[in-house]
Amino acid sequence: MVAAEWATDDWRQVCNTAGQNFDPTDSHRVVKLIMSSVSLKRGHLKDKITCSVADIYGSKQDKTRKEIKTANKKLVEYLQEGDPPRFCYKVFNSDDLQFYAEPRIILRGIKDNLFKSTEDVSVCYRSAFDPIPVPLLAAGLTMLQYGLDIWASGVENPKLSFSEDAYKKKYDDHMKQLKKWMNINPEGVKAVRAQQYKRILRLAGISLPQEGVAAGFLEDALQRAQQDLAARAKQGSDKESE
Repeated sequence: MVAAEWATDDWRQVCNTAGQNFDPTDSHRVVKLIMSSVSLKRGHLKDKITCSVADIYGSKQDKTRKEIKTANKKLVEYLQEGDPPRFCYKVFNSDDLQFYAEPRIILRGIKDNLFKSTEDVSVCYRSAFDPIPVPLLAAGLTMLQYGLDIWASGVENPKLSFSEDAYKKKYDDHMKQLKKWMNINPEGVKAVRAQQYKRILRLAGISLPQEGVAAGFLEDALQRAQQDLAARAKQGSDKESE
């Protein structure tokens, strides 16, 4: 199971960083907790993206009119044209496709589920999300593709399953495309993903302290601590001499 492999790998990296080995039973429990948390977040992100497809792309809900059903079907076919498909771009409705891996629907979905407050995981563990991770973009594109597949027949099919068997290959395909994109200009793509992080912060209304200010505060605090320790040591030395 892919989810279990990812969770196990994440826990192994944590153990390596901490330089500790934990009891296999405890490790198994932690892996299950990671899987549960990730599954919950993934489910919320998927729901947000798929529920926004009709609003963003203009799919109509009327099942009784044949022309609406035909228009919905053609729209999905149009969005899934190309390699990478049109839906992978922010500007998708012209011959000049622009801003790959930046569909508004994905960035807003990430914002609503991972950037709810300064206490959310994407802010508390900023180094893991800034720049926006490529696997997260691949997951978002896969979820968007699922949202379009729901409308593939021209009418919404809420019973379509977002299963690993059905969408693992599509996720892998998006990862391959994203890696090709990165290989064109690694530093440029990294800068784009860093800008995505900042853009999502703005959308969420979250302000982070400037790194320089935080560093300065830390240096002042350390200096005061050193002065305090020196004063305490002097006091102890004076008492001993009395």
